Amino acid sequence: MLTARRHKYGARPTTWAGRRFDSQAEADYAAQLRLLEQAGEIADVEMQPKIVLIPDVLTYRPDFVFTERGRPVYVDVKGVLTSDRLRIVLRAWAKFGPGPLRLVKRARRGDAFLTVREILPKGAGT
Repeated sequence: MLTARRHKYGARPTTWAGRRFDSQAEADYAAQLRLLEQAGEIADVEMQPKIVLIPDVLTYRPDFVFTERGRPVYVDVKGVLTSDRLRIVLRAWAKFGPGPLRLVKRARRGDAFLTVREILPKGAGT
């Protein structure tokens, strides 16, 4: 008998608005983005865009990208920031990323999310 494989850090896949997310935190962040989009504060929300950082070598799929003040902002919702691959991606993003990458994490209390790190690529304006 096959059993479902558990996520390394205990995240449980969640469905919200007909879409599957890797964790409850990702689904909750998507809900917040929808409210911000409806309020007109952000636009063009896209989920898991494929970003080529180094052609034929390194691609990355942040959880979200949206337009804020006319510029793209990329977001990755994280519970744990430990993997070696993540460190490699962050270094590459700092050199070759198409715009700011925000790593967000759920606050200890409540539904708020905190930006724990923001990577601004060389040459990216703020």
